[in-house]
This record gives sequence, structure tokens and C-alpha cells, in this order.
Amino acid sequence: MKKIKFLAFAAAMFLAAGNVCAQVDNTFSFIDADGNEVKDGTTVICYAEKKYNVEDMPFLGYKILAKFDLNVKNNTSATAKVALKVDASLNPVSGKVQVCFPSSCDSHDRGSFTTASGDMMANEVRDLSSEWIFEKGKYAEETVSLTILSGDKKAVGPKVTIRCIYADPTGIAGTEADKNVTETARYDANGRKLGAPQKGLNIVKMSNGETRKVAVE
Repeated sequence: MKKIKFLAFAAAMFLAAGNVCAQVDNTFSFIDADGNEVKDGTTVICYAEKKYNVEDMPFLGYKILAKFDLNVKNNTSATAKVALKVDASLNPVSGKVQVCFPSSCDSHDRGSFTTASGDMMANEVRDLSSEWIFEKGKYAEETVSLTILSGDKKAVGPKVTIRCIYADPTGIAGTEADKNVTETARYDANGRKLGAPQKGLNIVKMSNGETRKVAVE
């Protein structure tokens, strides 16, 4: 009986060690726009904005994008290969995810995919260059999770969840989590206070302390 208990204990310790090994590989990390590390398991909120296909040429059209305002950093002193595992909303209401990292672009409307791998130089910080592209006027909230894969794509790096929000500017508190949140002030892109939604980029202050960027068509 003692032998059986010992074997069971040894097996449990082996599985626990395996789980530790499967945890975050620190070769790469997510970095925010201010240069701070975004920890494994973090949820990042991104608000949709209007982006013209060519700046200063509005007649060429535009898209509604919730840009993933994140970078990836190679924490080592050597060139290393990196890829990204992307898990998009299984039943998206509006639009699709586009990922342009590390070197090529992938666009999918749902499900899971892994990008082609590419090299990052020692200590390099590279923009994810990725976003959720919403259908114009089709307000929704979509969720994407991103996991950094290093080397042969078996070593798993940190994982973050991106919550993408495209809100109706006339009824901004529309999601389940926002039912008790109200708008307290609204400004245009130049910081001028607005009395009502105005065409273009609106900066909206919320009662929960959040500041939201909203594209008004």
C-alpha cells in the first residue's frame, strides 16, 4: 500500500512539474504604448475609431477599426523566432480580425489560427499592427485572445484578451457590463466640448472614469 501511495505521489509531482514547464515562456512579452509590460492573463479594452484608407483623402473611403494598441518585445540578447496564436470570436456580430505580425497579414472572421513565424532582433520592440475591423454602423463588442508563440511554436508565451468595442454614439452604454455606466462629457478630436455627438472622432468621458474614443458617422 505504501508503494502504491508513493507511486501516486510521484505521478502527481511529475504532472505538476509538467504544468510548470507549460507556463509562460519569458522570451517575449506584450508591451503597451507607454512601454510597460502587459502581464499574462490581462484584458485590454480597445474602442473603435474611424480610419481613412489614405489620410487627408476622405473621398477614398474609411474603415472602422479597434486597433490593438500593443507591442511585442524580444527580451533576449539574441535574434529569436516568434509567432502569434489568435482566437477570435466564434460567432462575431460585426466584422473580422486582422493580424499583421510578425511579418505577414492574416484576416479571419472567426475561430483560431496561428500566424507564420518570423525573426525579431535582440531586445526589439515591434508593433502588433493588428485590429478588429467592424462593419460600418453595425455596433458590437468582439473578443480576441492573443498568445505569443516562440521558437518552434511549442513554447507558449504570455496570453492577453482584447475586448473590442464599437458603440452607438447616441447610446454608448450598450453592453451588458456598461448598463449602469453613463456619459458625463464629450469632446471633439481637438478637445472642444460638445453638446451632442459630432461627425468624426469623439472623446467620451464615462461615469466609471473611462475615456472612450468613438467614431461618429
